[in-house]
Amino acid sequence: MENQTQEQLVSIGDDQELNYWSKEFGIAKEELIAVFKQGGTFASAVENYVKTLQYSL
Repeated sequence: MENQTQEQLVSIGDDQELNYWSKEFGIAKEELIAVFKQGGTFASAVENYVKTLQYSL
């Protein structure tokens, strides 16, 4: 049985995946790539970053 709590990695090398996650989190692909460069390639890290942006508005 697959571990349901396993972290999901986001691949920046796959344009379809970038499109999916940018829509999922409501941010531009460029911003998503910037998050990756800061060390957040897990979906949960990107989600936390987006929540931080929402709270700072």
